[in-house]
Amino acid sequence: MATMEGLENNGYHVNELKTEDVKEVTNDINLQERTGEGGDFSSTESKMAAGVVNENDDNDDDDNPDCGWFNIRPKLIQCFNGPAGYIFIISLFSIAQSTTVNGLVYVVTTTLEKRFNLKSARSGSISSMYDLATLSVIIFVTYFGERAHKPIWLGIGALIFSSGSFFFTLPHFLTENYEYGTASNEEVCIAPNTTSAPECSAEGDDENLSRYYFFFLAAQLLHGLGAAPLYTLGQAYVYDNCKARYAAVYIAIFQVAGNFAPAIGYIGGGLLLTTWTDMKVRDEIEIDPSNPLWVGNWWLGFMFTGGLALLTSVPLMAFPKRLPGAKKIELDRKKTAQKGSKFRPSGTSFVNKIGDLPRAVFNILKNIPCLCIYVGIGAEFFIVSSISVFGPKFIEAQFGLSAGEAAIFAGVVVIPSALGGVLLGGFLVKWFNWAFRGTIRFVVSALVLSWLMMLILLVNCPNIAFAGVTVQYGNPSQVIPIGDFNLSASCNINCDCGTDYDPICGTDDIMYYTACHAGCNVVDDTGDQKVYTNCGCIPPVSGSSDPGGSAVQGKCEHGCQYQSVFFAFIFFILLLTFVIVAPSVTSILSVVDENQRSLSLGLQSLFYRLLGTVPGPIIFGKLIDNACMIWEYECDGQQTCWLYDNGQFARSLFLVLFIGRAVSISTFCGSLFFYKPISEAESVDEKGPAAVIATDTPEVTKQETMEKGTQTA
Repeated sequence: MATMEGLENNGYHVNELKTEDVKEVTNDINLQERTGEGGDFSSTESKMAAGVVNENDDNDDDDNPDCGWFNIRPKLIQCFNGPAGYIFIISLFSIAQSTTVNGLVYVVTTTLEKRFNLKSARSGSISSMYDLATLSVIIFVTYFGERAHKPIWLGIGALIFSSGSFFFTLPHFLTENYEYGTASNEEVCIAPNTTSAPECSAEGDDENLSRYYFFFLAAQLLHGLGAAPLYTLGQAYVYDNCKARYAAVYIAIFQVAGNFAPAIGYIGGGLLLTTWTDMKVRDEIEIDPSNPLWVGNWWLGFMFTGGLALLTSVPLMAFPKRLPGAKKIELDRKKTAQKGSKFRPSGTSFVNKIGDLPRAVFNILKNIPCLCIYVGIGAEFFIVSSISVFGPKFIEAQFGLSAGEAAIFAGVVVIPSALGGVLLGGFLVKWFNWAFRGTIRFVVSALVLSWLMMLILLVNCPNIAFAGVTVQYGNPSQVIPIGDFNLSASCNINCDCGTDYDPICGTDDIMYYTACHAGCNVVDDTGDQKVYTNCGCIPPVSGSSDPGGSAVQGKCEHGCQYQSVFFAFIFFILLLTFVIVAPSVTSILSVVDENQRSLSLGLQSLFYRLLGTVPGPIIFGKLIDNACMIWEYECDGQQTCWLYDNGQFARSLFLVLFIGRAVSISTFCGSLFFYKPISEAESVDEKGPAAVIATDTPEVTKQETMEKGTQTA
């Protein structure tokens, strides 16, 4: 090549360095060390060029490349001292984190509301606390953890996360056994004034259970702090210690583990909810999971995930700062890295790093296409977080399913769509080799298609027939407007009924608040399911000599013809939502400076939590509280909703999804509009005429063009 020939003609040889050249490089190194410029990699690379450092030497003064703790480096564990061993351990931590935060917390939301008298807005804030904790430290973790001992940070994070899982279970152990409402002889219709509704004691009923809400907030705070380094430093450590072609494979394995884990949380948590919350007395319980008073085992799953996170913390902290051979990989990447970075740190000291942080953040935020993508991703996470928290509750309300059944259905639909969407999006970008414009066009197309499919939410299931709430007593054809319910009627006016919710299903296929509100005065509890007779509010069965109808404890079955169609549409809506995950990340990385890619992902995490996962469940929780038709008021002032208006619930969900999707489509289009590639004039000045190509040309074509231009020169 012409370049090589020119060097030889000038008296230089490629594999030789004259003494004067070595001295000059060494002097440059000393100058960089005195001024603090150049960074660690530049200094090391220059020393290698001068022959001062041996590139095969993997030992640092402050780091031992062997696996172990302090000075203990057992040979037995050195087989794990590599990318494969690391990815196995970090994937276990990812499974514990994702199973807990993206599975169990969402599955037990409805159960926590019943067990601890929480409103939807409060239960939604429990989920949001995790993201609030993470976004409060994510910039610190991303910026300062870049050159820290990443496995130590990850191990400490796993310890904090495990403590959060154990803390989440404390309310179960600090409260007495849960006692559900029972239709005993005192709660059926009897003579007035012989009993009275229970009055609130000075201490308050149910031990003021709503105070345990703050335990859940504290546990989620620990979850968020502990998981902050997982998807930032965890993936960066893989990339730093692997060759590029292997790093992509390891990171894909890591992502698959994290995306599959919610299935464990949804399905496993749903199965646990089919067992009674208090294991010691589960054989004495006379109701089954189909009863709305059922409180399943919500806490045991957190014990398992907390134990798994605890087990991973110790081996994580055993990994060295750099795996064997990592230094050479870093130097090779440095040699081949693209030049012309627009952001330069002022120094390597801690004071300089602190001073550079605002400038580094501002340098990314002034990138308008990147900022538009941040807002779009935030809107999408607003949608996803709302569905994740209240999706099982929506399914439970619309189709009359139990909490456990709703969780299992949600897991079966959400997990395959998420995994398929993520893999499909990455595969399509790789297959078509899209650059920025092509990728954003694909993202907008997928979002618009799923946006139109959201119209299915306007087709909702009818409300269940509930005496005094949705239909009039004695006249089920007359519908009651939401909020105008009245549980008193002429058929139960002489009954002294309590306020504890214990529904029954009459032979007229109508639900009643309690057996007392149905005017029943006889109960038979000898069988597996309690049966009530002589119910004055229920018409007697034709041909029966009884003065009134009969009923059984629990909800009436509530079928819906739209169930299969609904789940099919939701599957494709979620598939098209998750298909943009990989393309949106690659789009961010393609428009920011190469030295700020880690920080750009940290800011992305900050934005989607600040705009999406933190406010989403809280706002949506407020909306669906307005759809409640039956509130049960506790002595401490807290409320529990037992029945939602299906139409208003569906409209609230549609409103959130429709507006959020409109925002994301607009901002992704904005990133396409404001995207300005490097001008041809700048390309000529920086790289020469051979590099003048269209910015949206695939990267492979650019590289080939540049190589041909160099050979021509």
